[in-house]
Amino acid sequence: MAKYGIFNTSVENLFQEFKRGFFLVCEQDLVRLFRPEELQGVLVGQDVHDWEKFKQNTSYGWRYHDRHPTIQMFWEVFDELTEEQRKDFLLQVLPSLTALTELDVSSNKEVGGVVHLLVSALPATQMRRLPFNSCYMSNESFTALALAVSYLRTVDISWCKVVGGHLALLLDALQPSVVSELRLCSCELTTDDMQHLAAVCRRGCLSSLRALDLSYNSLVGDNGWCSLFAAGGLGSLEDVDVSLRPSTSAPCSAWLPALLRALPQMPALARLAMQRWTADCQEREQLRYCLKKRSVLLERDPDLQDTSSTCKGNSQESLEESQPEEIGADRTGIYCQRATHFVALLLFF
Repeated sequence: MAKYGIFNTSVENLFQEFKRGFFLVCEQDLVRLFRPEELQGVLVGQDVHDWEKFKQNTSYGWRYHDRHPTIQMFWEVFDELTEEQRKDFLLQVLPSLTALTELDVSSNKEVGGVVHLLVSALPATQMRRLPFNSCYMSNESFTALALAVSYLRTVDISWCKVVGGHLALLLDALQPSVVSELRLCSCELTTDDMQHLAAVCRRGCLSSLRALDLSYNSLVGDNGWCSLFAAGGLGSLEDVDVSLRPSTSAPCSAWLPALLRALPQMPALARLAMQRWTADCQEREQLRYCLKKRSVLLERDPDLQDTSSTCKGNSQESLEESQPEEIGADRTGIYCQRATHFVALLLFF
């Protein structure tokens, strides 16, 4: 109860803002006419799950496979159940799976509506991987997920827009030195979110992190990226992606120096993706030189690589343009020297 009390207190301000905005668009007296499940049905709609996708994501152990007679019989019975019976079945079965350490529910658009039930049914203390990428989640479901995230080693909530502006709720629940993979692609993160992530790194809570995906978050300002790279605490990081969407581009000049200073503190780094970020010739050469010494794979947009080649080409052209003058100067010296020898011979005779 103490844990839930602390958690409720930590999100009280966020909830009050959500509540105030909710009653701006929904009449408060009208809302009181509905029971909770009825109100959810009116606002969100019915929870209809993609059970075919659920089947496809199911993996089998020991000697079982998707064509095994026992497995086929199971799915035949499962298909005959109603929607509510299938949900109840999962909620009753999951707690009995005492050895369950990971469950992939990605790409199920409607699973966000039952996150709180799913999390409460899972053996949370032993769960290590629970991807929720490409799942529609409400504020309520995102809050429920934060309760279970402290035990996860892989946190993947990419393409969940509700994360933007509320990342602190998730990060504050993390256990120090547990998470090894954090994927927040296209979550509409803000500069404040990135600064909070930097503060968590500074405290050493992500010292075991090996993969960090922050791509497609164009709302983050230069101060946010500077804060992250200046924070430190990412000594185990092997893979980082800060790429922008293919349809956008932006200069990285403001935060690139912070990244260059942070590279020596990331000895395990093997891949850096920063597609659609632009830089001038000198900045690109500095980055390429620092990463080449470390054998780090740099992934940049092809257009930017072509620009870099053009930059080299321009330098080469400058050299070539200066060569004729140097050659001409050399030839003039030779001609003068020969003329001097010729005059000397004439005087001798």
